[in-house]
Amino acid sequence: MIYRDAGHCIARVMSIETNDGTAKSGWQMRYQAGFPETRGEGSGLSAEERLTQDAMTRGMLHRELTALQWNVLVAKYSINDLEVAEAVRWLIPRVETKAHRLFVTKAVTAWAVPQRAKAAGPGKQVKFTDIDESEPEWRKQAERVNRERVLRSIKAEQQLSASRMVLPDAFYVLHNWDAEGTPERTLRHWRQQINRTLGREVEGAFVRTEAVLSNYGLLTDKAA
Repeated sequence: MIYRDAGHCIARVMSIETNDGTAKSGWQMRYQAGFPETRGEGSGLSAEERLTQDAMTRGMLHRELTALQWNVLVAKYSINDLEVAEAVRWLIPRVETKAHRLFVTKAVTAWAVPQRAKAAGPGKQVKFTDIDESEPEWRKQAERVNRERVLRSIKAEQQLSASRMVLPDAFYVLHNWDAEGTPERTLRHWRQQINRTLGREVEGAFVRTEAVLSNYGLLTDKAA
């Protein structure tokens, strides 16, 4: 499997359970994600071989990235609820902030599992706004991976008739993250600081992933 960039790779390895190598029905063949796959992509590998390559690449990235980089990617982009929860638990005590533990727990969870609209039913499409091309390349890739996660989650829901992790709307009410009467301005500052910190780690993980893929000859322009 040859990856177009770090975002394409991350989108695939964080959604392996939907890349099952089986024949797809009509609606699945028409499915278009943030990183749409095309027939014959991946140097002629079959679906099963591509799945194997994704699994091997996932293991390689787990070894090559720092524990912090790996866990922010899992928390933010995996569609496996159990490993998302594990990654969030790992991150909570490692976020540097003046906020108390309850707030950090809520903030990291909300960062990893952002509030979203109701899942689309069968046959419905999700519409996204255009990606701002003036943004840094890593940020554009991250947005595509985020969209890939949403679309693959919806795909899995339609296949399995089971919802992915969705938190109640009340969870995202900022005052529910604090029991000490902290001013709202401070709460907003804490949330912004935590999101910024985790975002920087995601950026570093994208940069490192790109370097690793290039080193192993797994990027498109390295695979001639």
